[in-house]
Amino acid sequence: MKSIYQNYLATIVFSMFIIGLFSCTPKKNTSTVYVNAGLKNYFNYQVGSYWVFYDSLNNIYDSICVTNYDDNFELTNNISNENVSIGIYGFYLNSTTDGMEWPIVLGGIKATLFVNDITYRFTENFPFFTGLQSFAGSDPYPISSFTSLIGSNYINNIKYDSVYKLSFYYSNIVYSDTFYINRDGFLIVILNNQYFHRKLYLDRHKIIL
Repeated sequence: MKSIYQNYLATIVFSMFIIGLFSCTPKKNTSTVYVNAGLKNYFNYQVGSYWVFYDSLNNIYDSICVTNYDDNFELTNNISNENVSIGIYGFYLNSTTDGMEWPIVLGGIKATLFVNDITYRFTENFPFFTGLQSFAGSDPYPISSFTSLIGSNYINNIKYDSVYKLSFYYSNIVYSDTFYINRDGFLIVILNNQYFHRKLYLDRHKIIL
């Protein structure tokens, strides 16, 4: 009986030692950085959302639609960063030519648009920073942008409010790209760079929240 008791006591002592050992092990503090709630809501384009444009330069109808929406967290140096990736793909309605990809990535207070190989930093903070921004090391991509709140804008006799105009400039001032956007998404897109030439005016759209 004594031997059984001693074994039982030894088991308890050993278990307490193990518990104490793990409880004393320093724990790494992990912080979480979320996408700004206002920014996330502003670009809340869920799968199935679409925009149809008339390209006045090429006399065709162009469209883009959301094909996937991915909200995930990436752990880096004990910091869990939320990233939202909105997959947007473009295609022509009256042409067999493949369209362009338009993914948008949200992180913290930043929104970035990628049109094929060109990177457009839509905002370095939110709400939109109005004025001039310079981007070091971006050449031959946009090296600066100018954002302004132009208020109301009419497209096809439809009034859109709280419209922002985002103009992007390259090292060669011959090239510049301009986006007009609001809560309805892309309203006018004018691409005049070394890769693409488009003048897109919104014809119709649908945003799925």
